[in-house]
Amino acid sequence: MKSCLALFSGERSRLSSAPRRRPALTLAWLGALVCTLLACAAQAAPTCYRYGGAWENNIPNKLYLYFPTAADASFPNYPQSCGTPVSPAQPFNVSDLDSGIGTTGQLRNGVFDVVTDAYCEFNVQVRQSTANPDAFFIPDPRRNVVAVGSDSGGCFGVAQNYSNQIDLGDTHPADHARVWGGSYPTGCGAATEGALEGGNSTLTRWANAIGSTSAHEAGHNYGLQHGDDSFIHTGEDNRFHHIMPSATLPGESAPVPDCTFRASPRHFSDTTFSILAHNIGLVSQTMGNWDFVNPNAGSATQLRMEVLSTAASLTLTYWWNGVWSPWSAPSVSGVIGTTTFQGTVYNRFHVTWNAGKAWEARNNPGTAQTPGLVPSGATFHIGAEFNGSHYYDPDPYIIREVVLLNGGTTLPLQPRMAGYDNGSLDMSSGDFIMRFFSFDSPLILKDLTIHELPRKITLDSMQFGMEMKTWDGQPVIPWRTTKLGDFSVTKDGIRIPVRNLFQEGHNVFIVHGRDNPKDASQGGAEENPDTPGSISVDLFPSTTVYVTATVIDPSVHYKDPKTGEDKVAESLLFYQFAGKRERRPLTGQVKGLIRLKVACTDLTTRQSLAADMSENLWDCTSAGLSASVGDSINVIVKGVFNGEQNAAGELPLQGTVEGMKVQKVVCTNLTTRASANANLDEAGNWNCQVDKFSVKAGDSINVIAKGVIN
Repeated sequence: MKSCLALFSGERSRLSSAPRRRPALTLAWLGALVCTLLACAAQAAPTCYRYGGAWENNIPNKLYLYFPTAADASFPNYPQSCGTPVSPAQPFNVSDLDSGIGTTGQLRNGVFDVVTDAYCEFNVQVRQSTANPDAFFIPDPRRNVVAVGSDSGGCFGVAQNYSNQIDLGDTHPADHARVWGGSYPTGCGAATEGALEGGNSTLTRWANAIGSTSAHEAGHNYGLQHGDDSFIHTGEDNRFHHIMPSATLPGESAPVPDCTFRASPRHFSDTTFSILAHNIGLVSQTMGNWDFVNPNAGSATQLRMEVLSTAASLTLTYWWNGVWSPWSAPSVSGVIGTTTFQGTVYNRFHVTWNAGKAWEARNNPGTAQTPGLVPSGATFHIGAEFNGSHYYDPDPYIIREVVLLNGGTTLPLQPRMAGYDNGSLDMSSGDFIMRFFSFDSPLILKDLTIHELPRKITLDSMQFGMEMKTWDGQPVIPWRTTKLGDFSVTKDGIRIPVRNLFQEGHNVFIVHGRDNPKDASQGGAEENPDTPGSISVDLFPSTTVYVTATVIDPSVHYKDPKTGEDKVAESLLFYQFAGKRERRPLTGQVKGLIRLKVACTDLTTRQSLAADMSENLWDCTSAGLSASVGDSINVIVKGVFNGEQNAAGELPLQGTVEGMKVQKVVCTNLTTRASANANLDEAGNWNCQVDKFSVKAGDSINVIAKGVIN
């Protein structure tokens, strides 16, 4: 058994020492070899529900599957322990594997489909290319390049490493990985080589094997470690169906997972899904489903919802298109104005459903209704998902009003829905708080229930009586479910604490290299044989928060179309939103500089800003930095040395950083070009007064402190 990067970043293979007969080499179709990026993507057919939208080009994280057509020595030759050089990246040709399964282009597309589906829910756009993405005229700044060859190596794949570590916390904007497709099937070990031979050698199975290895190595570049997948959350399937496992656990035989599983569909586990959501974000951050009733005597032909957000635009990523909805995809307006609500200025958007389709009323199932027309007393269901612009600090969305119209005429009675936000984390108290409002007469919020989920569930699942499932059919078991009860909601609004970070902590909090807290639902111990001291966490209070409630307006009544009974208008709320990255405080002090400026850069999120200053005190958190546990940080201090002596006759040039584990501080005299490492203690206090580093009044000074949020 050959390991890769000391079990840090490679999928292992078992290579036989005896020579084996390989499938005969044949010529691949020339058209498949010269397939361009756009042409390849156009022929692919991933099942990911959101694939293909033009808005995906705005996603900042690009995951490139690079299929060379010739040996590429420009690909980075980073260190590895597989025994096979990473560079040159070798060509990808199906004839090196099994020419009977299809063309090179078909296998490329199959691998692309597998990886796209694996990252379907994340803030990642998967692309494929036969040219090196590093050599593009304008390379994507945040790119994860996986070179896939059909050659064989000592591993199935290996990710780029930095000082023998993977890209913990995804701090490097451009990462690389290498996949050796030719390591299949001989790397599987004698027991499972047949998983990709004979009748099992199919296009689909080869795409699963190479694609899941590509997703695995890309996962390392996004900060995932093997130990993140060392236990199973309640209700999950076999861990060998997951993408990240590699190291064996007691009672298992190597290699893990074997090729029976590698050639089958794999997906991220609850734990690795949660960590990825924290590291790179979810593509859909706000998801809503609603049951409404038309309380008017006349029919409605459209519904308009006003949404408030601090975002500059509202991007629709998906919508509910089931049988209970009278309309298909809604339209989303640009900013139609602004409004101030509870001290915050919000942009106003209209989301309008008016494109009719075949449907049935929920309270009259089995009876076809007129497309796009909601008769009096009929209950219907709609839903939509929205993409956020900042995954590290999701934009708040507030539902302000719901309006039924007939043509362009507003109907006299309206279904009521409470206004609500997507929660906020109060770092002074540790409380995660949701707010609910009524923009008109008082409402009753009945049976309010909060589900903390390890992964996103579909809009189809967001209905009463429906099983919680992912887009690809995996069951989802909440970390915890809390029934909060009934509430009266007025214009003043109510604040409801959901969970406390300081008292209850994360559902996923793994400190690698030591015993860890137990699984939030099961109590299984976690073993993490990866980078000692590194931390993996999820969003707070969970990857997504799923809220259900009945909203009652006692002032609005309607007649049931079947019974004629007078009823109070009720609407059903099914709301799901992404959890938050905790905003840990990052502050400090500097002595010895005038004209002081401080800037903070979160290398994990790429957020960079100038600190708030108060004389020699600086505060990046109050300036808006959203730094979470484990984020890599650079603090840059600039100023002019004042030359003032302290009581001891010294010329101090020193400071402190609070809120992060400071790993290194470098002092540079820009006037003399001299540079030195500062003295540093465990509390984050630094001092530039070291040997061979001198300063005098008027010198321009630059200090850079590097570390990790603790």
